[in-house]
Amino acid sequence: MDALAFLTIPRKWIDFDTELYATKWFDYRFLHPVEATYKYAEAYEKAWRASFARVLDERRAPYVKIFKSKDVFDLKGAVLTGLWRGRQIADAIGIPYEDYTSLAMEETLRFWQRTHLPRPAQIYSEQVIERVLDRWEKLQEAKLYYSRLDNYKCRQYSGAKSQNDHHEWLFAQAEKRGNADRVICNFLKDDLLPQSKIEFRYGPERSERILNLN
Repeated sequence: MDALAFLTIPRKWIDFDTELYATKWFDYRFLHPVEATYKYAEAYEKAWRASFARVLDERRAPYVKIFKSKDVFDLKGAVLTGLWRGRQIADAIGIPYEDYTSLAMEETLRFWQRTHLPRPAQIYSEQVIERVLDRWEKLQEAKLYYSRLDNYKCRQYSGAKSQNDHHEWLFAQAEKRGNADRVICNFLKDDLLPQSKIEFRYGPERSERILNLN
């Protein structure tokens, strides 16, 4: 995968990925950037077809060919670079790829003046990114986002940064809600948060209240 990346992606964009392991959505932190780009391409394709069905032709949407090759790393050029850079933008935000591509496509189409749908390099303008950031914050208030990977279960805990980051994410997500104690209790029951961290974070009184909800 390293060889594939160096053969197809400008070095300056590859080097940037080192920093993104600390910010990308938790499901992707164990993936090579090439693997992550394949997942991003799938998400882009899903968002593109949904937009095609909505604004152009619902019946044709499942059959329209989006990329010239089944393997996006055979595309090279602007399309592949656009997928790589778009994926990096999503990683910098820390948003799941399906959410990013869906939101970015919607926001791009608000100002779109062309007859074709946006290509990969056309859904991460500064204006679009700002709007996606705003909507991502609102989505978190409406939906509880967390990773379902076994890597983040307490029984798999090894002290990895990604696991500790996920614990912090869960605490932050819980506090966005009026029933934070219940949410924390559910995370505990689902083996997503260790009791020791709950007790350290909240102290004996609140921790006991949370544990009694179990």
